[in-house]
Amino acid sequence: MSELLAGYPWRVFVAGGSGALGKTLIPKLVARGHEVTAMARSVDTADELRRMGATPALADVFETERLRRTVADARPTWSSISCPSCRRAP
Repeated sequence: MSELLAGYPWRVFVAGGSGALGKTLIPKLVARGHEVTAMARSVDTADELRRMGATPALADVFETERLRRTVADARPTWSSISCPSCRRAP
């Protein structure tokens, strides 16, 4: 991660922000000056993500259209989610 995201701030989208990966990754990304949007499925989880320094995005991976809009609205430079239909058109 340090080489990939080094040099300048990125907009990062983290799916599962309150999971094991998110709880480890988000504070490190924020500390390095990156703008982090993290997916949450509940208001409680959203509050937890805010405390970590991320902007929460309420969505569920099984709600395809809402997920697509959520990722597109975040306009990430890098994303931890693989969603071909979430990519913005050039």
